[in-house]
Amino acid sequence: MSGSPGWLRRHSLGITFLALVVVSVSLLGVVGLGALVALASLGQPLGAFAAALFPWAAGAVVLTVLTVVFGFLFAWSLVRRARLRRDERLRRRQRRLRAVAAEAEARNGWLASLNLSSRLGPDESKEDRIEALKRRYASGELSEAEFEHRLDRLMDDGGDRRPRARNDERETERLRNY
Repeated sequence: MSGSPGWLRRHSLGITFLALVVVSVSLLGVVGLGALVALASLGQPLGAFAAALFPWAAGAVVLTVLTVVFGFLFAWSLVRRARLRRDERLRRRQRRLRAVAAEAEARNGWLASLNLSSRLGPDESKEDRIEALKRRYASGELSEAEFEHRLDRLMDDGGDRRPRARNDERETERLRNY
């Protein structure tokens, strides 16, 4: 699951809220059942009363600690999300859209010919696109032929199909051997 950290980061608010709800409801259940056990054990000797109540009290303590931890994480996620400027959130969404388009292009040759990933999302410098291309190649997302094809397109500066100068060919070769 290579996309897990990104997915977890994007959904941290929902995950912490869900965990907070589950732990809080569990805490209420344990406290309620513990109270019933305590009422049922009232006529017994003190040792039997404590033995009957101990597991419920221990569970309540553990669930209380978890409720506090998840409550803190949920509040932290809310504050962090509120601090993000609107334009930063927009850039993140654009980057995600570009990544989805790039993945679709990698799986479908026809989509690759449309070159949507380079048209979507925030403008990146040529160097940033080359670095991203290198990372994708190094991770095995792209074959060598696909890497070279995309690198050639990047080096062509906007799809200009003029013959390249000798220096550009050396630069392309240097990047391939990087």
